[in-house]
Amino acid sequence: PKPDTLLALSRDSHIYAYDFQTLMPFKGNLEHKDLHTNSSYASMKSSPCGKWIIVGGVAGVAVALSIENIRPGLFRRKCTSAVLSTGNEEINGISWSTEGLAMACDDGAVHVWRPKTRKT
Repeated sequence: PKPDTLLALSRDSHIYAYDFQTLMPFKGNLEHKDLHTNSSYASMKSSPCGKWIIVGGVAGVAVALSIENIRPGLFRRKCTSAVLSTGNEEINGISWSTEGLAMACDDGAVHVWRPKTRKT
């Protein structure tokens, strides 16, 4: 997220934004129909480029959301998203790298995704 924005994942499966300096909440929240979190161990991580966050859910589903246009007054909106599935276990650890994404689940498995690359 932008340096002046604090994002918080709630147990109600919503992501709330706050001004980092004043902690005043932005109007609205961010949600996704496939995002289900009700655990204290839910995980959210921003990408190295700061344009995406990924949120791990309780049913082995993670949702990646575009956050590059978040600012006060524009928080509640539809955004670009992608859904990744790891199975049925809760996702409780997420790590981005420049080469991909890794997620750790309750069953001890680590799932790794790498973007497809085109050769020219």
